Amino acid sequence: MEWQSYSAKLMIAVIGALLIVSALSLLVVVDYGI
Repeated sequence: MEWQSYSAKLMIAVIGALLIVSALSLLVVVDYGI
């Protein structure tokens, strides 16, 4: 059971990191007006 909760937290962390990276890239694109 501990492995399942650990993998779930890992998945949430990865998804959160991807969302942050995509948001930052969107901000950069808007800044440069591409």
